[in-house]
Amino acid sequence: MAGRQIAQAAVLRGRALEALKTNWRMLLPGYALTMLACYAGGRIAGAVPVIGPFLSMMISALMMVPVLGLTGGVLGYYRGIPVKRDCVKRMFPHWQRVCLLYLWTMLCMMGWIMIGAVVTAAGAGLLFGGNAAVVSDSQQGFGVLLMSAGILLMLGLGFRAMLNYSMSQCILIDAPSTGVRETLRKSRAMIAGYRWHYVRVNLPVFAVVLLAAGVVVWLTAALPDWLSSLISAVFSVFSGLLGCCFLPVMYQELRRIGR
Repeated sequence: MAGRQIAQAAVLRGRALEALKTNWRMLLPGYALTMLACYAGGRIAGAVPVIGPFLSMMISALMMVPVLGLTGGVLGYYRGIPVKRDCVKRMFPHWQRVCLLYLWTMLCMMGWIMIGAVVTAAGAGLLFGGNAAVVSDSQQGFGVLLMSAGILLMLGLGFRAMLNYSMSQCILIDAPSTGVRETLRKSRAMIAGYRWHYVRVNLPVFAVVLLAAGVVVWLTAALPDWLSSLISAVFSVFSGLLGCCFLPVMYQELRRIGR
């Protein structure tokens, strides 16, 4: 299989959109209920002092179990198996591995982002640390440059890490007994050389996420909190449904060409 040419991004997008069009009635209730449970759990955890952020992260990790079940259902669809309502149940016996993969992935991504954060903090220290009256123009300029470089590093390294680990979910679906670190290693090897291709495939997903962020930020000041949260949840469900179809189509294509 090695050496086969990967399908064009537009072709893979078409497959993913066709899968969404065919299966959205099956996928939407499961994903909407998952996002509702995650939102409610996050609100409750946020009210708990001290350990609230930890509880919120654990709830997000648990919610990845049904998400991977839905993603696995779509992966089966690309392999000629119809999506069934019980596809979520397949991942329940592996909930510990799913949660561990989610938490370890977040930790690895934060490690890369922290490199940019350190550079940003160094630039901020030059600009705002000490007596601002004695900071020279050259120091201010270097501080601004360092902060800008740090922010770009955070975005760039975080995005690259997200792409590197993107295939790990489908790898876990196919081989639930694989160790978490081995799953992440396989994901990096699998996507190497095809990151930009995957970005092009996912253009509709990125467009929805950016649109959602812009709309929510704009509406937050104009609408009640509950209504802006509801709109944000709708966008989250829609982008999540897109992700459930776009991730496995790229994974299946990489498998087809021997990755």
